[in-house]
Amino acid sequence: MKKRTLTIGAAAVVAVAVVGGGTWWALANGDREVTTHGNCATASYEFETDEEDGDRLEVTFELLTASAGEEWNVSLSQDGTVLFDGVRTSDAEAEIDLDVQAAARDGDTRFVAEFAPVGSDREPCRAELTH
Repeated sequence: MKKRTLTIGAAAVVAVAVVGGGTWWALANGDREVTTHGNCATASYEFETDEEDGDRLEVTFELLTASAGEEWNVSLSQDGTVLFDGVRTSDAEAEIDLDVQAAARDGDTRFVAEFAPVGSDREPCRAELTH
């Protein structure tokens, strides 16, 4: 029984060291991902930023619309600077996927996505996140 307890204890110490080491490595390398989800109009969205190589951010916006073939006006900005502004059409799975690269900046960076169906009279939907 004593040998089994020691083996389990040793395995726990190794597991903590591996998990802690992985967390330290991720923090030391500055890897950070920020994600927000929501619903607006007839769609749901996921908006995400992910650090790439320390000086770049990958900005991903995914929109799940009501049906395939819908056209949406989409605008993405970083601290007020437009990264993308245009019309996208939902694919066969009723999804619109948009990926853009942005410069990483010191301090907090605010990203905004505005989106609305083409021809809609309502205010655009708005999603925000801070990286």
